[in-house]
Amino acid sequence: MPGVYGISQWDLAGCAIAVREPSWPVIPNSKSMRIGDSLIGLRSNGIHSNGFSLVRKIFEVNGISYKDRTPWDENKMFGEVLLAPTRLYVRQLLPLMKDGLIKGCAHITGGGIEENAIRVLDPKDQLSLEVDASSWNKATLFDWISEMGPVSAHEMLRTFNSGIGMVLVVGESVLSHVEQRLRDVGEEPLHIGRVVKRVGDKLINFTNMDTAFSQQKYKRTRPKVKVGILISGTGSNMVKLIEKSQRVESNCEVVVVISNKATAKGLIAARKMGVETVIVPHTPIREEGDAKMTEGNRELLYEWRIQLHFYGFSKYFVKLFSPQILRSYGVQLVCLAGYMRLMSPQFVNYWKDKILNIHPSLLPSFKGAHAVRDALQFGVKVTGCSVHYVDEEMDHGPLVAQDTVFVDVHDTEESLQMKIQAVEHKIYPEAMEKVAAKIISQQKL
Repeated sequence: MPGVYGISQWDLAGCAIAVREPSWPVIPNSKSMRIGDSLIGLRSNGIHSNGFSLVRKIFEVNGISYKDRTPWDENKMFGEVLLAPTRLYVRQLLPLMKDGLIKGCAHITGGGIEENAIRVLDPKDQLSLEVDASSWNKATLFDWISEMGPVSAHEMLRTFNSGIGMVLVVGESVLSHVEQRLRDVGEEPLHIGRVVKRVGDKLINFTNMDTAFSQQKYKRTRPKVKVGILISGTGSNMVKLIEKSQRVESNCEVVVVISNKATAKGLIAARKMGVETVIVPHTPIREEGDAKMTEGNRELLYEWRIQLHFYGFSKYFVKLFSPQILRSYGVQLVCLAGYMRLMSPQFVNYWKDKILNIHPSLLPSFKGAHAVRDALQFGVKVTGCSVHYVDEEMDHGPLVAQDTVFVDVHDTEESLQMKIQAVEHKIYPEAMEKVAAKIISQQKL
Protein backbone atom coordinates (compact mmCIF):
# COMPACT_ATOMS: atom_id res chain seq x y z
CA MET A 1 0.00 0.00 0.00
CA PRO A 2 1.97 3.01 -1.27
CA GLY A 3 2.00 5.91 1.16
CA VAL A 4 1.11 3.68 4.11
CA TYR A 5 3.89 1.17 4.74
CA GLY A 6 7.60 1.95 4.57
CA ILE A 7 10.25 -0.59 3.57
CA SER A 8 11.02 -1.56 7.18
CA GLN A 9 7.41 -1.48 8.46
CA TRP A 10 5.08 -4.39 9.11
CA ASP A 11 1.32 -4.55 9.39
CA LEU A 12 -0.10 -6.16 12.53
CA ALA A 13 -3.61 -7.40 11.77
CA GLY A 14 -6.18 -9.44 13.63
CA CYS A 15 -9.69 -10.72 13.17
CA ALA A 16 -12.62 -11.94 15.21
CA ILE A 17 -14.74 -14.99 14.39
CA ALA A 18 -18.42 -15.11 15.35
CA VAL A 19 -20.62 -18.16 15.76
CA ARG A 20 -24.37 -18.17 15.25
CA GLU A 21 -26.47 -20.17 17.68
CA PRO A 22 -28.49 -22.85 15.81
CA SER A 23 -31.72 -21.47 17.30
CA TRP A 24 -31.18 -17.98 15.88
CA PRO A 25 -32.85 -17.06 12.56
CA VAL A 26 -30.70 -17.25 9.43
CA ILE A 27 -29.73 -13.86 8.02
CA PRO A 28 -30.13 -12.82 5.32
CA ASN A 29 -33.49 -14.46 4.86
CA SER A 30 -33.69 -13.56 1.20
CA LYS A 31 -36.68 -15.82 0.54
CA SER A 32 -38.81 -13.77 2.93
CA MET A 33 -38.04 -10.46 1.22
CA ARG A 34 -40.90 -8.82 -0.65
CA ILE A 35 -41.39 -5.84 -2.93
CA GLY A 36 -42.04 -2.86 -0.67
CA ASP A 37 -39.87 -3.97 2.25
CA SER A 38 -38.10 -0.97 3.78
CA LEU A 39 -34.38 -0.25 3.75
CA ILE A 40 -33.37 1.27 7.08
CA GLY A 41 -29.98 2.91 7.45
CA LEU A 42 -28.05 3.38 10.70
CA ARG A 43 -25.54 6.20 10.89
CA SER A 44 -21.81 5.56 10.70
CA ASN A 45 -19.13 7.17 12.82
CA GLY A 46 -17.10 8.42 9.85
CA ILE A 47 -15.40 6.63 6.99
CA HIS A 48 -15.00 3.42 9.05
CA SER A 49 -11.44 2.74 7.88
CA ASN A 50 -12.39 2.48 4.18
CA GLY A 51 -11.60 4.65 1.18
CA PHE A 52 -8.23 5.83 2.48
CA SER A 53 -6.52 5.52 -0.93
CA LEU A 54 -8.89 8.14 -2.31
CA VAL A 55 -8.67 10.27 0.83
CA ARG A 56 -4.86 10.28 0.70
CA LYS A 57 -4.96 11.38 -2.93
CA ILE A 58 -7.35 14.24 -2.09
CA PHE A 59 -5.07 15.39 0.73
CA GLU A 60 -2.02 15.14 -1.53
CA VAL A 61 -3.39 17.13 -4.49
CA ASN A 62 -4.88 19.81 -2.21
CA GLY A 63 -1.80 20.12 0.00
CA ILE A 64 -3.69 19.27 3.19
CA SER A 65 -2.07 17.75 6.29
CA TYR A 66 -3.74 15.29 8.65
CA LYS A 67 -2.73 17.68 11.43
CA ASP A 68 -4.69 20.55 9.88
CA ARG A 69 -7.85 21.65 11.67
CA THR A 70 -11.09 20.76 9.89
CA PRO A 71 -12.98 23.75 8.43
CA TRP A 72 -16.21 22.66 10.13
CA ASP A 73 -14.74 22.10 13.64
CA GLU A 74 -11.57 23.96 14.59
CA ASN A 75 -11.25 21.82 17.73
CA LYS A 76 -10.55 18.68 15.67
CA MET A 77 -7.74 17.70 13.32
CA PHE A 78 -8.41 15.77 10.13
CA GLY A 79 -6.48 12.81 11.51
CA GLU A 80 -8.84 12.54 14.48
CA VAL A 81 -11.93 12.64 12.29
CA LEU A 82 -10.62 10.12 9.76
CA LEU A 83 -9.54 7.62 12.42
CA ALA A 84 -12.82 7.63 14.34
CA PRO A 85 -13.52 3.99 15.37
CA THR A 86 -15.75 1.81 13.23
CA ARG A 87 -19.20 1.09 14.64
CA LEU A 88 -20.26 -2.59 14.73
CA TYR A 89 -23.92 -2.31 15.89
CA VAL A 90 -23.93 -5.65 17.74
CA ARG A 91 -25.67 -4.41 20.90
CA GLN A 92 -28.34 -2.59 18.93
CA LEU A 93 -29.14 -5.31 16.38
CA LEU A 94 -28.58 -8.71 17.97
CA PRO A 95 -31.85 -8.67 20.00
CA LEU A 96 -33.83 -7.71 16.89
CA MET A 97 -32.16 -10.46 14.89
CA LYS A 98 -32.87 -13.06 17.58
CA ASP A 99 -36.53 -12.06 17.46
CA GLY A 100 -36.65 -12.57 13.68
CA LEU A 101 -37.48 -8.94 12.95
CA ILE A 102 -34.62 -8.32 10.51
CA LYS A 103 -34.77 -9.95 7.08
CA GLY A 104 -31.29 -8.87 6.09
CA CYS A 105 -28.45 -6.57 7.09
CA ALA A 106 -25.29 -5.34 5.44
CA HIS A 107 -22.35 -3.66 7.16
CA ILE A 108 -21.22 -0.91 4.76
CA THR A 109 -17.46 -1.28 4.39
CA GLY A 110 -15.10 -1.11 1.42
CA GLY A 111 -17.10 -0.71 -1.78
CA GLY A 112 -19.62 1.62 -0.16
CA ILE A 113 -23.39 1.25 -0.22
CA GLU A 114 -23.36 0.15 -3.86
CA GLU A 115 -21.26 -2.96 -3.35
CA ASN A 116 -22.29 -3.93 0.19
CA ALA A 117 -26.05 -3.42 0.47
CA ILE A 118 -26.68 -5.98 -2.27
CA ARG A 119 -25.34 -8.73 -0.01
CA VAL A 120 -28.83 -9.07 1.45
CA LEU A 121 -30.22 -10.24 -1.91
CA ASP A 122 -30.26 -13.62 -3.59
CA PRO A 123 -29.01 -12.87 -7.13
CA LYS A 124 -31.39 -15.57 -8.42
CA ASP A 125 -34.45 -13.70 -7.16
CA GLN A 126 -36.06 -10.96 -9.24
CA LEU A 127 -35.57 -8.29 -6.59
CA SER A 128 -33.32 -5.25 -6.34
CA LEU A 129 -32.73 -2.33 -3.99
CA GLU A 130 -33.76 1.25 -4.69
CA VAL A 131 -31.88 3.80 -2.58
CA ASP A 132 -32.75 7.49 -2.40
CA ALA A 133 -29.28 9.00 -2.23
CA SER A 134 -30.61 12.30 -0.86
CA SER A 135 -32.81 10.80 1.87
CA TRP A 136 -30.34 11.29 4.71
CA ASN A 137 -28.15 14.22 5.76
CA LYS A 138 -24.53 13.34 5.14
CA ALA A 139 -21.92 13.96 7.80
CA THR A 140 -19.92 17.08 6.94
CA LEU A 141 -16.83 14.95 6.26
CA PHE A 142 -18.48 13.32 3.24
CA ASP A 143 -19.68 16.62 1.79
CA TRP A 144 -16.12 17.91 2.20
CA ILE A 145 -14.58 14.88 0.45
CA SER A 146 -17.11 15.17 -2.38
CA GLU A 147 -16.28 18.85 -2.88
CA MET A 148 -12.51 18.72 -2.46
CA GLY A 149 -11.97 15.90 -4.96
CA PRO A 150 -14.28 16.67 -6.51
CA VAL A 151 -15.71 13.17 -6.24
CA SER A 152 -18.94 12.34 -8.09
CA ALA A 153 -21.95 11.09 -6.14
CA HIS A 154 -21.67 7.70 -7.84
CA GLU A 155 -18.00 7.38 -6.88
CA MET A 156 -18.79 8.44 -3.30
CA LEU A 157 -21.48 5.77 -2.94
CA ARG A 158 -19.26 2.99 -4.23
CA THR A 159 -16.21 4.02 -2.18
CA PHE A 160 -17.46 5.31 1.18
CA ASN A 161 -20.33 4.45 3.51
CA SER A 162 -21.41 8.09 3.01
CA GLY A 163 -22.85 8.26 6.50
CA ILE A 164 -24.68 4.90 6.53
CA GLY A 165 -22.78 2.22 8.42
CA MET A 166 -25.47 -0.48 8.35
CA VAL A 167 -28.42 -1.21 6.06
CA LEU A 168 -31.36 -3.30 7.28
CA VAL A 169 -34.21 -4.90 5.36
CA VAL A 170 -37.41 -4.74 7.40
CA GLY A 171 -40.93 -5.88 6.52
CA GLU A 172 -43.71 -3.30 6.58
CA SER A 173 -45.72 -5.21 9.21
CA VAL A 174 -42.99 -4.83 11.87
CA LEU A 175 -41.44 -1.57 10.68
CA SER A 176 -42.86 0.71 13.42
CA HIS A 177 -41.91 -1.78 16.13
CA VAL A 178 -38.33 -2.11 14.83
CA GLU A 179 -37.94 1.66 14.57
CA GLN A 180 -39.07 2.17 18.15
CA ARG A 181 -36.73 -0.47 19.49
CA LEU A 182 -33.84 1.13 17.59
CA ARG A 183 -34.71 4.52 19.09
CA ASP A 184 -34.84 2.95 22.54
CA VAL A 185 -31.15 1.97 22.20
CA GLY A 186 -30.10 5.37 20.91
CA GLU A 187 -30.22 4.80 17.16
CA GLU A 188 -31.81 7.06 14.55
CA PRO A 189 -33.49 4.77 11.96
CA LEU A 190 -33.32 6.38 8.54
CA HIS A 191 -35.62 5.41 5.66
CA ILE A 192 -33.19 5.28 2.74
CA GLY A 193 -35.03 3.09 0.23
CA ARG A 194 -37.03 -0.03 -0.47
CA VAL A 195 -37.00 -3.43 -2.12
CA VAL A 196 -38.32 -3.27 -5.69
CA LYS A 197 -38.82 -5.56 -8.66
CA ARG A 198 -35.59 -5.95 -10.58
CA VAL A 199 -35.36 -4.48 -14.06
CA GLY A 200 -32.36 -5.77 -15.98
CA ASP A 201 -29.28 -7.09 -14.20
CA LYS A 202 -28.62 -4.32 -11.67
CA LEU A 203 -29.12 -5.29 -8.03
CA ILE A 204 -29.15 -1.69 -6.78
CA ASN A 205 -30.27 1.64 -8.20
CA PHE A 206 -29.85 5.13 -6.76
CA THR A 207 -32.24 8.03 -7.17
CA ASN A 208 -31.72 11.78 -6.58
CA MET A 209 -27.98 11.53 -7.15
CA ASP A 210 -27.77 15.20 -8.12
CA THR A 211 -28.75 16.29 -4.59
CA ALA A 212 -26.99 13.52 -2.67
CA PHE A 213 -24.11 15.69 -1.44
CA SER A 214 -23.95 19.36 -0.50
CA GLN A 215 -21.08 20.93 -2.39
CA GLN A 216 -20.08 24.59 -2.77
CA LYS A 217 -19.39 24.84 0.98
CA TYR A 218 -15.63 24.49 0.84
CA LYS A 219 -13.14 26.10 -1.50
CA ARG A 220 -10.77 23.75 -3.30
CA THR A 221 -7.16 24.81 -3.19
CA ARG A 222 -6.49 22.96 -6.44
CA PRO A 223 -7.79 24.83 -9.52
CA LYS A 224 -9.60 22.90 -12.23
CA VAL A 225 -10.12 23.82 -15.85
CA LYS A 226 -13.78 23.71 -16.88
CA VAL A 227 -14.27 21.62 -20.00
CA GLY A 228 -17.13 21.55 -22.51
CA ILE A 229 -17.44 18.54 -24.84
CA LEU A 230 -19.13 18.64 -28.25
CA ILE A 231 -20.55 15.41 -29.70
CA SER A 232 -22.78 14.16 -32.49
CA GLY A 233 -23.04 10.42 -31.76
CA THR A 234 -22.36 7.75 -29.16
CA GLY A 235 -19.57 9.70 -27.49
CA SER A 236 -17.14 6.90 -26.64
CA ASN A 237 -14.26 9.39 -26.42
CA MET A 238 -16.53 11.70 -24.41
CA VAL A 239 -17.02 8.96 -21.80
CA LYS A 240 -13.25 8.54 -21.43
CA LEU A 241 -12.77 12.30 -21.05
CA ILE A 242 -15.43 12.48 -18.35
CA GLU A 243 -14.01 9.45 -16.55
CA LYS A 244 -10.56 11.04 -16.54
CA SER A 245 -11.94 14.36 -15.28
CA GLN A 246 -13.68 12.63 -12.37
CA ARG A 247 -10.42 11.26 -10.99
CA VAL A 248 -9.20 13.17 -7.98
CA GLU A 249 -5.84 14.08 -9.52
CA SER A 250 -7.42 15.50 -12.69
CA ASN A 251 -6.80 19.07 -13.82
CA CYS A 252 -10.25 19.14 -15.44
CA GLU A 253 -13.94 19.32 -14.65
CA VAL A 254 -16.35 18.50 -17.47
CA VAL A 255 -19.26 20.88 -16.90
CA VAL A 256 -21.38 20.45 -20.04
CA VAL A 257 -21.83 18.19 -23.07
CA ILE A 258 -23.36 19.79 -26.17
CA SER A 259 -24.73 17.90 -29.17
CA ASN A 260 -26.02 19.09 -32.50
CA LYS A 261 -28.22 15.98 -32.68
CA ALA A 262 -31.08 15.39 -30.25
CA THR A 263 -30.85 11.61 -30.76
CA ALA A 264 -27.13 11.33 -29.92
CA LYS A 265 -26.73 8.43 -27.50
CA GLY A 266 -23.81 10.21 -25.90
CA LEU A 267 -26.27 12.62 -24.26
CA ILE A 268 -27.72 9.76 -22.24
CA ALA A 269 -24.26 8.53 -21.24
CA ALA A 270 -23.24 12.03 -20.13
CA ARG A 271 -26.35 12.48 -17.98
CA LYS A 272 -25.76 9.11 -16.34
CA MET A 273 -22.27 10.34 -15.43
CA GLY A 274 -23.70 13.46 -13.81
CA VAL A 275 -22.84 15.96 -16.55
CA GLU A 276 -25.39 18.48 -17.82
CA THR A 277 -26.33 18.23 -21.50
CA VAL A 278 -27.57 20.77 -24.03
CA ILE A 279 -28.73 20.45 -27.64
CA VAL A 280 -27.86 23.07 -30.26
CA PRO A 281 -29.33 21.85 -33.58
CA HIS A 282 -27.74 22.47 -36.97
CA THR A 283 -28.48 25.83 -38.49
CA PRO A 284 -28.32 26.66 -42.24
CA ILE A 285 -25.63 29.21 -41.41
CA ARG A 286 -23.05 27.53 -39.19
CA GLU A 287 -21.97 30.86 -37.64
CA GLU A 288 -25.45 31.12 -36.10
CA GLY A 289 -25.24 27.66 -34.56
CA ASP A 290 -21.72 28.29 -33.26
CA ALA A 291 -22.85 31.61 -31.80
CA LYS A 292 -25.52 29.79 -29.83
CA MET A 293 -22.80 27.83 -28.11
CA THR A 294 -20.82 30.95 -27.24
CA GLU A 295 -22.69 34.23 -27.32
CA GLY A 296 -26.05 34.03 -25.47
CA ASN A 297 -27.45 33.00 -22.08
CA ARG A 298 -28.83 29.89 -20.40
CA GLU A 299 -32.46 30.96 -20.25
CA LEU A 300 -34.75 28.08 -21.17
CA LEU A 301 -36.05 28.65 -24.68
CA TYR A 302 -38.43 25.74 -25.25
CA GLU A 303 -38.77 21.98 -24.96
CA TRP A 304 -38.61 19.65 -27.86
CA ARG A 305 -40.29 16.26 -27.58
CA ILE A 306 -38.51 13.53 -29.51
CA GLN A 307 -38.72 9.76 -29.75
CA LEU A 308 -35.83 7.82 -28.26
CA HIS A 309 -36.82 4.29 -29.25
CA PHE A 310 -33.22 3.11 -29.10
CA TYR A 311 -33.17 3.63 -25.32
CA GLY A 312 -36.56 2.14 -24.54
CA PHE A 313 -38.34 5.43 -23.82
CA SER A 314 -41.39 6.38 -25.85
CA LYS A 315 -40.92 10.07 -25.07
CA TYR A 316 -38.18 12.25 -23.71
CA PHE A 317 -38.08 15.94 -23.08
CA VAL A 318 -34.90 17.65 -24.23
CA LYS A 319 -34.21 21.17 -23.04
CA LEU A 320 -32.83 23.56 -25.61
CA PHE A 321 -31.01 26.66 -24.48
CA SER A 322 -30.46 29.95 -26.19
CA PRO A 323 -26.91 31.23 -26.85
CA GLN A 324 -23.85 31.65 -24.63
CA ILE A 325 -23.93 28.09 -23.37
CA LEU A 326 -20.19 27.55 -23.15
CA ARG A 327 -19.52 30.93 -21.57
CA SER A 328 -22.37 30.56 -19.09
CA TYR A 329 -20.85 27.30 -17.85
CA GLY A 330 -17.48 29.00 -17.48
CA VAL A 331 -15.89 26.70 -20.07
CA GLN A 332 -12.17 27.25 -20.58
CA LEU A 333 -11.39 24.31 -22.86
CA VAL A 334 -13.52 22.74 -25.61
CA CYS A 335 -13.04 19.11 -26.65
CA LEU A 336 -14.57 17.78 -29.87
CA ALA A 337 -15.50 14.10 -29.51
CA GLY A 338 -17.05 12.96 -32.74
CA TYR A 339 -18.61 16.35 -33.43
CA MET A 340 -19.56 16.07 -37.11
CA ARG A 341 -19.67 19.71 -38.11
CA LEU A 342 -16.92 22.03 -39.28
CA MET A 343 -16.55 24.96 -36.90
CA SER A 344 -17.01 28.51 -38.17
CA PRO A 345 -13.95 30.81 -38.32
CA GLN A 346 -15.58 33.09 -35.71
CA PHE A 347 -15.98 30.19 -33.27
CA VAL A 348 -12.42 28.96 -33.83
CA ASN A 349 -10.97 32.44 -33.36
CA TYR A 350 -12.98 33.04 -30.19
CA TRP A 351 -11.66 29.79 -28.68
CA LYS A 352 -8.19 30.03 -30.22
CA ASP A 353 -5.81 27.48 -28.65
CA LYS A 354 -8.70 26.28 -26.49
CA ILE A 355 -10.29 23.67 -28.82
CA LEU A 356 -9.00 20.10 -29.07
CA ASN A 357 -9.97 17.43 -31.59
CA ILE A 358 -8.95 13.82 -32.09
CA HIS A 359 -8.56 12.33 -35.57
CA PRO A 360 -8.06 8.63 -36.50
CA SER A 361 -4.83 9.04 -38.44
CA LEU A 362 -1.29 10.26 -38.00
CA LEU A 363 -1.85 13.80 -39.22
CA PRO A 364 -1.08 15.38 -41.60
CA SER A 365 -1.78 12.08 -43.41
CA PHE A 366 -5.33 11.01 -44.28
CA LYS A 367 -7.50 13.94 -43.35
CA GLY A 368 -11.27 13.87 -43.68
CA ALA A 369 -14.17 11.62 -42.68
CA HIS A 370 -12.74 8.39 -44.18
CA ALA A 371 -9.24 8.42 -42.69
CA VAL A 372 -9.24 4.73 -41.70
CA ARG A 373 -10.53 3.60 -45.11
CA ASP A 374 -8.02 5.80 -46.90
CA ALA A 375 -5.13 4.41 -44.82
CA LEU A 376 -6.13 0.83 -45.71
CA GLN A 377 -6.51 1.63 -49.39
CA PHE A 378 -3.12 3.32 -49.46
CA GLY A 379 -1.56 0.20 -47.91
CA VAL A 380 0.21 1.78 -44.94
CA LYS A 381 1.68 -0.54 -42.33
CA VAL A 382 1.43 1.95 -39.50
CA THR A 383 -1.35 4.42 -38.77
CA GLY A 384 -2.72 5.83 -35.52
CA CYS A 385 -4.48 8.87 -34.10
CA SER A 386 -3.71 12.50 -33.41
CA VAL A 387 -4.91 15.06 -30.88
CA HIS A 388 -4.55 18.58 -32.23
CA TYR A 389 -5.63 22.14 -31.66
CA VAL A 390 -8.43 23.15 -34.01
CA ASP A 391 -7.95 25.95 -36.54
CA GLU A 392 -9.99 27.07 -39.53
CA GLU A 393 -8.82 24.20 -41.75
CA MET A 394 -10.24 20.69 -41.51
CA ASP A 395 -8.15 18.26 -39.43
CA HIS A 396 -5.42 20.83 -39.14
CA GLY A 397 -3.69 22.67 -36.33
CA PRO A 398 -0.73 22.19 -33.96
CA LEU A 399 -0.35 18.63 -32.68
CA VAL A 400 -0.73 17.88 -28.97
CA ALA A 401 -0.29 14.10 -28.99
CA GLN A 402 -0.03 11.15 -31.37
CA ASP A 403 0.18 7.39 -31.01
CA THR A 404 0.62 4.58 -33.49
CA VAL A 405 -1.34 1.47 -34.47
CA PHE A 406 0.11 -1.32 -36.61
CA VAL A 407 -2.00 -2.43 -39.56
CA ASP A 408 -2.35 -6.20 -39.88
CA VAL A 409 -2.74 -8.00 -43.21
CA HIS A 410 -6.24 -9.14 -42.31
CA ASP A 411 -7.44 -5.80 -40.91
CA THR A 412 -10.75 -4.49 -42.20
CA GLU A 413 -11.93 -0.91 -41.91
CA GLU A 414 -14.01 -1.93 -38.89
CA SER A 415 -11.25 -3.86 -37.08
CA LEU A 416 -8.69 -1.13 -37.69
CA GLN A 417 -11.14 1.51 -36.48
CA MET A 418 -11.57 -0.43 -33.22
CA LYS A 419 -7.81 -0.68 -32.72
CA ILE A 420 -7.38 3.04 -33.30
CA GLN A 421 -10.29 3.87 -31.03
CA ALA A 422 -8.69 1.93 -28.17
CA VAL A 423 -5.61 4.14 -28.52
CA GLU A 424 -7.77 7.27 -28.79
CA HIS A 425 -9.36 6.42 -25.44
CA LYS A 426 -5.90 6.54 -23.90
CA ILE A 427 -4.24 9.57 -25.48
CA TYR A 428 -7.20 11.97 -25.68
CA PRO A 429 -7.77 12.14 -21.89
CA GLU A 430 -4.01 12.50 -21.39
CA ALA A 431 -3.87 15.32 -23.94
CA MET A 432 -6.82 17.08 -22.28
CA GLU A 433 -4.97 16.93 -18.94
CA LYS A 434 -1.78 18.23 -20.53
CA VAL A 435 -3.48 21.24 -22.08
CA ALA A 436 -5.45 21.92 -18.88
CA ALA A 437 -2.22 21.92 -16.88
CA LYS A 438 -0.84 24.48 -19.32
CA ILE A 439 -3.92 26.69 -18.88
CA ILE A 440 -3.58 26.49 -15.08
CA SER A 441 0.11 27.40 -15.21
CA GLN A 442 -0.65 30.40 -17.44
CA GLN A 443 -3.30 31.60 -14.98
CA LYS A 444 -0.73 31.58 -12.19
CA LEU A 445 1.71 33.83 -14.09
